[in-house]
Amino acid sequence: MRRLLTQMVLDVDFVDGDSVSDDVVEHCEKHLLAEVDQLTKRFSLRTINGLKVMNLHVAEIKGQISL
Repeated sequence: MRRLLTQMVLDVDFVDGDSVSDDVVEHCEKHLLAEVDQLTKRFSLRTINGLKVMNLHVAEIKGQISL
């Protein structure tokens, strides 16, 4: 079986900026996990027989990153 690794960095600009509460960030993380899970269930190509998420993790990046 062949596997593809997909990596996504999502830059979220909250309405309250950096002063957003940890609860709001946690809610966003949970919602993002659910949305990505739903996306994989809708992903369809005629060359793909099945697709499942092997590992999914959402966490806040505290430091600067460069892409």
